[in-house]
Amino acid sequence: MIFDMPFIVDISERSPLVAQAGSLVVSRFFGKSVLEIPCISNPNDVLKDLEQKEQLNHLIGDAAMLHESGISWLEALAGWKIPVILMVTPLSTGSIPGLASAYVSLCKMLSVQLIGIIQLGGNWDARQRKLDCLPWCGYLPDRLLINNLDIDKLDLEDVLFLEDITCKLKYKISSLKL
Repeated sequence: MIFDMPFIVDISERSPLVAQAGSLVVSRFFGKSVLEIPCISNPNDVLKDLEQKEQLNHLIGDAAMLHESGISWLEALAGWKIPVILMVTPLSTGSIPGLASAYVSLCKMLSVQLIGIIQLGGNWDARQRKLDCLPWCGYLPDRLLINNLDIDKLDLEDVLFLEDITCKLKYKISSLKL
């Protein structure tokens, strides 16, 4: 059971296009392609097929929902010891939905190797992110998601956002006991 790449779990209640753009940006950090996997698929069957393939996997759907096989995707990821990155978009009010806290708690309960959370779009409130005590890796501004990380359109601030997230992801991945 060897997985070098983490799974992205989208916990947003908004547009799946934003999550797809977010996974594309994260995949470019790692220099890998993205494979979208619907959560209605049998987790263990899919994981057996994906073993030792080097791509970033993006789960589409509710990863906490029990599959008809008797296991949820989060349970399967925990069992296979596959690291997970959660992605969340803020509500229209700018607040982070309660799903972020709920998923972090569920990941802890199931012993999922959680790398952290990336906020997709909206405004980044660093003070509020520290107060909510969630394992944030950073924030991808709307302009990066819209431009799909077009290198020609990056300014210094964009590069700094990407470097910050990249460093946090690499550090957290290296500190996991895989």
